[in-house]
Amino acid sequence: NATFSECKKYPHILQGSTFIFIFGLVNTLKLAKSPGEIAHKDLRLLCLNTERGFFYLTSQNTWPTNEQSIGKLAFKPLCSPIREMANALPAHVKVCIAALTDADSDEEKITAMMFAAQQVKSEECSTEAKQILFKSIGADFLERMLVGKLEIPGADDCPKEVFSEAALTIVSCFCTDPIVAKSKEFLSLIPAVVQVLEGSQDNEDIKSECNQSLKFIAEDKSGRSVILSCGGFERLVDQYVKHESPDLLIALTSLMQGNGDNFTDGELKAADKLLDFLASEFAADQTAKKFKICPALGNILRSFSKGKLASSSAGNWPKDVRKGLNDILTSRIDDSMRDPALELASAMLDHFGVDWLSDSDSFRRILSHLASIEIRMNLEDRTFERIVKNCSLVVSCMNIVEVTSGGAEGDDAYSAAYAAVIGVLKDLSSGPRIRNGETTNFIFAMIRFLSFGYVHDILKPGDETGELIPFIIGVTKDSFYSYKEWFERNGRDDPTDGPVDMSSLMLPSLKKLFTIFECRQLMREHMRFFLDCLEFRWSLAFGSPNDRNSTNAVCNLLELFIAVINRQTPDDFKPLTKFYQRVQPEVASNSSRLDALVCVLGLVLLKHRLIPVNLDDPAVLGTVNNAVDLIVSDGSKAEENRDELEAEIRQLKCELKNLTDNCSELKIIMYGLLHAIVEVEIALSSYRMRLDDEKQKYAHTAVLMYFVSVIHSHYEKMTTQSPPFVDQLNRRRDTADGDEITLAY
Repeated sequence: NATFSECKKYPHILQGSTFIFIFGLVNTLKLAKSPGEIAHKDLRLLCLNTERGFFYLTSQNTWPTNEQSIGKLAFKPLCSPIREMANALPAHVKVCIAALTDADSDEEKITAMMFAAQQVKSEECSTEAKQILFKSIGADFLERMLVGKLEIPGADDCPKEVFSEAALTIVSCFCTDPIVAKSKEFLSLIPAVVQVLEGSQDNEDIKSECNQSLKFIAEDKSGRSVILSCGGFERLVDQYVKHESPDLLIALTSLMQGNGDNFTDGELKAADKLLDFLASEFAADQTAKKFKICPALGNILRSFSKGKLASSSAGNWPKDVRKGLNDILTSRIDDSMRDPALELASAMLDHFGVDWLSDSDSFRRILSHLASIEIRMNLEDRTFERIVKNCSLVVSCMNIVEVTSGGAEGDDAYSAAYAAVIGVLKDLSSGPRIRNGETTNFIFAMIRFLSFGYVHDILKPGDETGELIPFIIGVTKDSFYSYKEWFERNGRDDPTDGPVDMSSLMLPSLKKLFTIFECRQLMREHMRFFLDCLEFRWSLAFGSPNDRNSTNAVCNLLELFIAVINRQTPDDFKPLTKFYQRVQPEVASNSSRLDALVCVLGLVLLKHRLIPVNLDDPAVLGTVNNAVDLIVSDGSKAEENRDELEAEIRQLKCELKNLTDNCSELKIIMYGLLHAIVEVEIALSSYRMRLDDEKQKYAHTAVLMYFVSVIHSHYEKMTTQSPPFVDQLNRRRDTADGDEITLAY
């Protein structure tokens, strides 16, 4: 800063703008014997100190002489609201507030502001003082100062950067205060800060101040919202690519966290541009910088849901990330370098799946085994309190093993990792239930990991698994009711905001474990929970819009019930029977896996007499009709989960055959079959000419002939009365025109 003697060398400064002169002396200007007397050899600052503690500071384009009287200065008291707010503040702070509030022009305001900067130290300034000081300065004045639009006589030759840099210093002080930073007035300054950064060119001081301010601003939700609303994300990405700044990268990461899934197409392209730039540096750099970029990439990826970036990515950055990770994980490194790399690898697998490693099998094996070893190192021979401290890394490693193992049954590394998880869960199952949020989510992750091993046959269930099932059901049950309560209170299904519902994740493995360990007793004990889960997910699956996750959950629940139903415990399944009879009319024969499973459940309930075979029961006729409808239409409609649907169709055929072979009440079964087949045949005739593929025609023919043969084999066992629709079938046969489908009848 210029000293007074240096300023004297430039008469145009002294004569043009006194504020420039005072700015140069701000670090040397001191109070004299009393607050009302500030003196200097060649400088006279006129001030007024009254009993009320108001201080008035002014500057003139020409220096006042000794003869000028202090009484000639105009004095304006503080406005009432600010006076009331300032009453409890220290005297020197009130003096500065008075000077700021009394200023009539930009010149006086900036002079008072520089004096306040000298007198009020940040560490001794309370939140209340900061709020009042900010109001005294005014957001409008600060904004004009940021963009260099102050009206100061004689300051035309002064670079705008001088004003911008001073304003940024003030903004950076206020943005650390949580109350001031959330105020509407302060938030209005954010677009100007972004604008100043874009125009800073080679001024490193301004860039640094802007980046630091934006880092603090982006920590708060309100600040992030304003930055995004003015197109700030794309603009800041451009600035980061031009001049890398750690503070700006932190700000960009904060902007993505919690907002990534709501990004516009333009913002997604900017995120892809940022990732492309960072990944390129990550792959090419072989210095310590590589290890700083690694966690930043991980934080960015975790800000977006699975598949969000994969669908928008047009760059080569996924391969660059893989190269950078390969460099790190195949080198001699310590934990502080390896852990972020494993977490980044897990995030990449979340977004891109195992295909990300498709052309690098050796790296896939290295990654998978490193993750397995890391799980053991963090779980074995440690207290649970110590384990939880590193739970984020353990969860990432479990995710890596799930994605990369590929069902590698018998691999010692995988088996040891699963054994370590089982050991921790056994210890937890014998102690009090843990309900801490983060810790509970970690337990969920371990149970999910165990479930994956069973479902994909990596693990063979043993006695220790059977001992864990009650604990697993208890944790799953707690998570479901917690989620259900949250959902009913908030009226929405948002996996990023609400609690975790473990029931959807655990159902496939529970079905397998229940089948292996004959857990019907546990099923009976927790029947209310499973039915509540079925009812809740059914309402979402058939809601508007349809929820795919809930549809899958309903399918898994139906498979679980089908697997454990038997005739020995009919009373236990009465609530399930009532549920089926209620929802059966809602099911349409539209070749979906859900519809097929509902039909299978109905047939199983019929087979075990859990639904009485009653001619007047529409659920019975509807069950058989829908079952035949689904089988006959198999192959004629598109379905995403084709393999799963075909498995249900095979089960439908099997259950129908068992039903017709073993059920003594054949009359109702035959009536149902005949009714269904005739209706299906009529439906087929409406689109048979569109079945160009001869194989499809013969497939339909074969299915229909199979059911006709089933009916014929039981015909003599029926009453002498002809079944309905037989005459219709005969007429169709007599008028056959050679079409294969018609001839089948």
